[in-house]
Amino acid sequence: MKIKEFGVEIWMNAYETQCRYNLAETCVDSITIGQLLEFGGKTGTILGELLPMKMTYGAIEGSERLRDLIASLYDNQQRHNVIVTHGAIGANALVYETLVEPGDHVVSVAPTYQQHYSIPQSYGAEVSILRLREENAFLPDPDELRGMVRANTKVIALNNPNNPTGSLMGRALLEEVVEIARSVDAWLLCDEVYRGTDQHGAGFTVSIADLYEKGISTEHVQDLLPGGAAPGLDRRAAGADPCRVDPSRLQHDQRRHARRSLRLHRPGKTAGTFSIAPTPLPGRTWRCWKPGWRKSRGCPGSSPVPAPLPCSRSTWTCRHERSA
Repeated sequence: MKIKEFGVEIWMNAYETQCRYNLAETCVDSITIGQLLEFGGKTGTILGELLPMKMTYGAIEGSERLRDLIASLYDNQQRHNVIVTHGAIGANALVYETLVEPGDHVVSVAPTYQQHYSIPQSYGAEVSILRLREENAFLPDPDELRGMVRANTKVIALNNPNNPTGSLMGRALLEEVVEIARSVDAWLLCDEVYRGTDQHGAGFTVSIADLYEKGISTEHVQDLLPGGAAPGLDRRAAGADPCRVDPSRLQHDQRRHARRSLRLHRPGKTAGTFSIAPTPLPGRTWRCWKPGWRKSRGCPGSSPVPAPLPCSRSTWTCRHERSA
């Protein structure tokens, strides 16, 4: 798998921390932790809440309290619809890893965050680009989208409000896009990182997860503050109808990224790979590599979770992959 170089992030890594005036930033001047605590009325009480906490891994999918609060930002979501990830990048990547297979068709708007077309391409999907044009106020043309979707369209990727143009899709346009997605039974992934910046009403545009049974919304905590004033609080959530996408599938892939393996060096032993993972999901299997092998092979045995896999005592490496 080869993913195209993420152009904007490479450029920002080189310049954003060294420049005097950052005209490429998508946020206002960042606030301090002290200001954040003052906004939340926690300046005098926060240490009393933090000091008793044990420094454990915590709930992989996010604490119940946090997921309840996130769900409250939507009209029709509950705790079990929400998964907390490290950044919307992580949420989007998990969605694509879970849904997209080689040979699938994906439609993505452009311009948008590059991962929405580069990641599906890296999985072997054919990606069609729906161009956002100035004459349409940088909003997607429903007729053009209708002509792009196919019977094998797996995901339609939107970005609302759009990055970088700032164009905002209202409820009527979103509902039209939902009907197009429903006509081919496609998932509708909407990157809503800047949701909350609408200049009208409460500022929160309707979310795609509240409009469509196969709608998935990804966004992040910094939107709760004006202008994204705390990009360091960059933890996002993906919400979807659990009857259509099993949250455990996303949680499983989340665990793969979070703790795929723990390499241990023990006296008198070769380095081994200890994988902590659940039983393989339908359509997936363990594939293993050993020095000198050109191709992976099936795992030679099984072991109860969370015990190490049987091949972890050698130099083999095991991964949980889609079955051939």
